[in-house]
Amino acid sequence: MFDYNYEKQPAEQETITISWATRIAGMAISGFVISAVAVVIKDAEGVDVSASMIEGVPSFLTTNIYVTIKGGTDGEDYTATFSVTLSKGGEADQVQEDDLLIQVREISATTAGLLVTDSTLASFNSYVTVAEVDAYCQQMGYTSWADLSTLEKEQAILRGMIYIDSLDYKGDKTYFTNPLAWPRVGVYSDSISFPDTYTYYTELSITEIPNSLKRGTCQAAYEESISAGILLPTLSSNVKREKVDVLEIEYFKPDGASNQAVFSRILALMKDILNMGSGFAKVRRT
Repeated sequence: MFDYNYEKQPAEQETITISWATRIAGMAISGFVISAVAVVIKDAEGVDVSASMIEGVPSFLTTNIYVTIKGGTDGEDYTATFSVTLSKGGEADQVQEDDLLIQVREISATTAGLLVTDSTLASFNSYVTVAEVDAYCQQMGYTSWADLSTLEKEQAILRGMIYIDSLDYKGDKTYFTNPLAWPRVGVYSDSISFPDTYTYYTELSITEIPNSLKRGTCQAAYEESISAGILLPTLSSNVKREKVDVLEIEYFKPDGASNQAVFSRILALMKDILNMGSGFAKVRRT
């Protein structure tokens, strides 16, 4: 599988370029060149949809492969398998294959301007996409979420993000300039236990947004969708201590039986990445 995906809109038709240079350079025998290319696209169930999603015939020039992708159903993922024949005089032909994930997503005008989920951008503002919250709410049986417009969903996600990003997480920000609390370094995933031997922990990569954080963010977005602002009072009330000169603000855990259940549902999903006793925000500047 390629280390990148291709995302397109259903009505979009685009010729993409795939470089095979690295694979050719890594061959044991030098001098091979591309002599033939075949591309097959299948849907999630393995059905061949090449006829409806490939325009024309794939081509190549030196080490680059060109294929025109079209169509697809909104919200569906497809796998494009590239079969490349490499030839060299006096040597047997070699066939190499690799898969490219194609994601078909409809992007509306409202979607394009609110959520930014690329953690490398200065405008990064959400750990989840609308599609991820859609899938989470469907799994949890939160039927009211489906009745919201895309704009209302994005607004609920951003309100939930205010609370999610205020929590006290394990590890440290990967870079001080990160706009959000994640990605982080020094954070380990849930333990994987091996009977009668030992417990193994895996450190998250420096670019990873853990699944538990995504689940907590999805839950926060849903809570905000049914009661706008329910998570925000924790950031403006219940102040335990303030120091104006060095700006040290610590908030108690949220009060109120009804609200406590909301916070408990969110925090329980992220217990593996939160510091002990989290559930309150700490803001410090020295």
